[in-house]
Amino acid sequence: MHDLPARLPRAARVLMELFGGIEHGELTVVGADGQAHGFRGTAPGPRATLHVHDWRAASAILQRAEIGLAESWRDG
Repeated sequence: MHDLPARLPRAARVLMELFGGIEHGELTVVGADGQAHGFRGTAPGPRATLHVHDWRAASAILQRAEIGLAESWRDG
């Protein structure tokens, strides 16, 4: 995986490390600073872009999986 900015919160770094393990398709994560981080699986598959406006969402996603993701989306 590529280098991540040192200023990312720990939860965001852990989530990005997990994204590095995708097996199919491509995922682009765009942070609030506009910096894009790309992840590509070894097999073809769908492409998605996730825009993160607040890295606190990473903690919610790690703690509560789909519910944390849904709550973060709902809360903006």
